[in-house]
Amino acid sequence: MDLHERDIFGLAMLYEGWLFLEPSEFMHRIIINYFVTTDQKCSAGLLSLPINKPMYHCSLQSSYPTVYFRIRFYLPIHCINERATQHIYYLQLRKNHVAYELFCDPNVYLQLAAFALQAELGDAPKYFNPESETSYFLPELYYPKKFIKSCDSVELAYYTYIHHSALQNTVTYLAEFHFIHLATKLNSDFNLHLYPLEKPTHKCRFSVWIGISPQGVTLYQQFPDYWIVPTNRIKWNEIKRIYYNHNTVTIHLRSKARRRDFKMKRTLSARHLFALITNMHFYQSIAEMSATHSNDLLGKIELRYSTKPSI
Repeated sequence: MDLHERDIFGLAMLYEGWLFLEPSEFMHRIIINYFVTTDQKCSAGLLSLPINKPMYHCSLQSSYPTVYFRIRFYLPIHCINERATQHIYYLQLRKNHVAYELFCDPNVYLQLAAFALQAELGDAPKYFNPESETSYFLPELYYPKKFIKSCDSVELAYYTYIHHSALQNTVTYLAEFHFIHLATKLNSDFNLHLYPLEKPTHKCRFSVWIGISPQGVTLYQQFPDYWIVPTNRIKWNEIKRIYYNHNTVTIHLRSKARRRDFKMKRTLSARHLFALITNMHFYQSIAEMSATHSNDLLGKIELRYSTKPSI
């Protein structure tokens, strides 16, 4: 893929989704443009946002915003070779699958929770009665809030236990591998960045999101109190040209000279979304993710894992 595994990670701030910092980009420039010092006295120095520049975080309890270590370029699982990289990748997808609230089959959520429990807690208890015993795991750590609210707590604990028990003697690295494999499938794809877009009109009843993944660029919609549902996907090989102007990222498609505009709240967000899409388009084009050899390579990796001892 012409991308070193260490390069798939980056430092990011939470700003209309994750805003990744370029090595050549000075953080103080972002702070000067989007943060102002408040008059409130604070030993650490308190920063908040100007009234005319709202953001997810209204104030920050330090001289600089919090910076997070995250995956910058999501990959198919067959591109991950190092064990340490796989573990960090697993941790990122674990956060995504709980936080994103993406719609997928309930059995997928049950199976993902089972893989995560096996990877983090080991084998399930030999005996467990959810009606009379306290659960051996916290559901909020393994399921999205919407999923928990939609299920009976006893039934959720029981079916989770059944799925978890089926993985007995599965070692950590193998459980993590299967978690990543399932969490990157087309119909259960948590292997992506998710950014909010401006609504098409003020009267629009649903929110609009854009996802950036190895599969391409995906549009999502979310009605109030409902799941985030995919509506349209643009594959990387369908994209001809990408550019941005002010707070809008534009993608020109190869077919019929079509174009799609994605409007964000601010120019800074659009600029970083443009950079992310451009880089992903470049790397995914090199990797030829839709090629047949990718499936063959994944099969070889699965065979390699399955032949290792599970003790």
